[in-house]
Amino acid sequence: MAQESWNIKDPFGYEYNVGMYHGDRTGHLLIYVNGEPVIIDFSVEDSKSYSLVVGTVLYDLILKKVGLNFDYDFKRNEAYIEELQEKRKEEEEGEKVILLVAICIILAVIYIIRNIL
Repeated sequence: MAQESWNIKDPFGYEYNVGMYHGDRTGHLLIYVNGEPVIIDFSVEDSKSYSLVVGTVLYDLILKKVGLNFDYDFKRNEAYIEELQEKRKEEEEGEKVILLVAICIILAVIYIIRNIL
């Protein structure tokens, strides 16, 4: 039975232990986070990948069949991280525009009140 384990930290400093068991004969796969099962798959006999959120980050566990054996890779989903960063930038730009419009409205109201009084 293949067994792998990875210790990771999320951006907030929380530590996680992510691991997996992959049965040699059955191909049954168990993926766990801090000892709690999060994914169970049966008869995994070919290359396959799994996505899971650990803390606040999306990770990919990749099983790659090499001959009769498997290689296992666990890594952050960088495409997802880049997509989140782009969305945050768009939201920040929208907030800046709203703030600028609000400031203009406040200044216009102050100008109108001063000229009326």
